Amino acid sequence: MKRILAFVLILAMIVCFAGCGAEPKPEDMVREFCDAFRAWDLEKMKGYVRGGEDNENWMNGVEYTEYAFLADFLKANAANAKYEIKGAETVGETAKVTVEFKYVDAAEVTKRAMQDLLLQAFVMAFTNPSDEELEKATVECFENAIETTKTAEDTRTVVFDCVRSEGKWVLPMVPEEFVNVATCNMYGTLEEFTGGLGDLLD
Repeated sequence: MKRILAFVLILAMIVCFAGCGAEPKPEDMVREFCDAFRAWDLEKMKGYVRGGEDNENWMNGVEYTEYAFLADFLKANAANAKYEIKGAETVGETAKVTVEFKYVDAAEVTKRAMQDLLLQAFVMAFTNPSDEELEKATVECFENAIETTKTAEDTRTVVFDCVRSEGKWVLPMVPEEFVNVATCNMYGTLEEFTGGLGDLLD
């Protein structure tokens, strides 16, 4: 009986050490990145992005430091986001990890805010408003849109390109599709909206 117990303990130790020495996987890094996103731990997320600590615009402006209400809105919705890693393909020092997200889509909120802002800007144009007045109007329009406009749920597939750097897997950059997820599709909607305005003005 003692020999059997000793044998089992030895096997357990072998398995333990084998696990400790296992090669890190890119999907594990991406999973940790996504968990940090759901916890809205932006500092931790930066640690998975190559050069993220030194890049203030590492997520194309997702940190709305001057709009606390918007940061709170994104943080609350990040906690409700769900993700599933669909697959990972590793070739040498690079890898692609495919993740499917289910997240809150605030496209209609953004459209409503921008429409209201355009109306206000048109009226204010006759009084030559200051930058402070325009910023106040922007905040009011987005706050009102968040309070009065329903959000939707959407699904988006994101491919994370990963590279091995100094013995660990990192992201050379944050995928734009993920930025859309993290910003509840506000980023993409604003790009479409402003691009459409540019086409009209051309």
